[in-house]
Amino acid sequence: MRGVAWPASDPSVTAVGGTRVTLDEAGHRRCADTVWNDKGGAPGGGTSVLMRRPRYQDGVRDVTGAKRGVPDISLSASAAGSTMVWFTHAGRGAWVPMLGTSLAAPLFGGIVALAAQRAGHGLGAVNPALYRLGRDGGVRDITTGDNATEGTSGYRAGRGYDLASGLGTVDAGKLVPALATPE
Repeated sequence: MRGVAWPASDPSVTAVGGTRVTLDEAGHRRCADTVWNDKGGAPGGGTSVLMRRPRYQDGVRDVTGAKRGVPDISLSASAAGSTMVWFTHAGRGAWVPMLGTSLAAPLFGGIVALAAQRAGHGLGAVNPALYRLGRDGGVRDITTGDNATEGTSGYRAGRGYDLASGLGTVDAGKLVPALATPE
């Protein structure tokens, strides 16, 4: 859906969008990821009304204009690939499916934590590295799908950076060592 919110629109935050991942029984991708858009919802995306485009997005200025573009990166968020989490409330617990960017953002946080562990120190702001590393550093382009929801128009994914999936999704096996290695 068209729209960005704070804190995702803050240039010091990595804004995480959502994808739909289709895996076989062995955990291998059956097809390329697409922008998440299903019964569970769709991720936001667009340009900030208030925040200026940060320098690390200068290479995508043709998409963002003078404003901060969101998302930066996207990870699994679809109800079709949800993760079960244990929720406890009032002394009772239950397994509940977690989906949406409430799943995608912690997944990305875990990837950054693995990279920091490998580096042996905190990484600081990772957005400049994401935009610099690109495809060689483990970023996989998403070229299909959109983030429209019922009653609102959205953005379509396309080649390169877009306002539906950002730079794309990640290959953590490549991104973790790339983030852990200094420039």
